[in-house]
This record gives sequence, structure tokens and C-alpha cells, in this order.
Amino acid sequence: ISHLILLGTPERQPLTDEFVTGSAVASSVYQQLGRSAEGLLQESLSARNPNFTVLIITGNSEAGFDLAANAVYNNLPLVVDAGSIAVVSNGLPPRVIYREAPAATVAP
Repeated sequence: ISHLILLGTPERQPLTDEFVTGSAVASSVYQQLGRSAEGLLQESLSARNPNFTVLIITGNSEAGFDLAANAVYNNLPLVVDAGSIAVVSNGLPPRVIYREAPAATVAP
């Protein structure tokens, strides 16, 4: 469950850039997106309040954002593991390229 959904490219939604660059992994992934239109889907803890999660739907261009938004609309659920990052390319289903390690559990 996401407490906040950020939609748009960083140019149109400045919070997207703040939340993506707040994560070293996501920032690295975003910088490596290809020159062709690609979308980015990420669910992570909020950079402002770690008690909340954020679903980021963005892209390296308007066309990339459209791919990501359409992927969410047409392919729910996208991922089953919180903290995953998926990339969306034209003509391909979303592909998970990063899975966050499960949190360690401590016995009572």
C-alpha cells in the first residue's frame, strides 16, 4: 500500500526528482535509463517520513512516463516485493531490475 503516489517526469513534478535522488539505488538506475523512452516504477519509503511509502511513476521523457503510467494501468500488480524497481520499455512488459533485500527479523 502506498501512502503517496508521485506521477510525472522530474520536469513536471519536482518531488519525483527529490524522492528518486533520495535513494542511491534509484538514482543510479534513473541515470542509466537509455536514450529511448523508458519508464521507471518504484515503491520505497518516503524520503520525508519513513513511516510512509511512496509509489513513483516517472520516466526519462514524457513518452517514458506514458509507458510507466500505462504499465501501472494494464499490469497490476506490478511487483510483489516492496522496494522493487521496475523499468518499462516500449513494447515490453515491466521488468524488475532491483529487489530490496528482505528486512532481517529478530526473534522475540
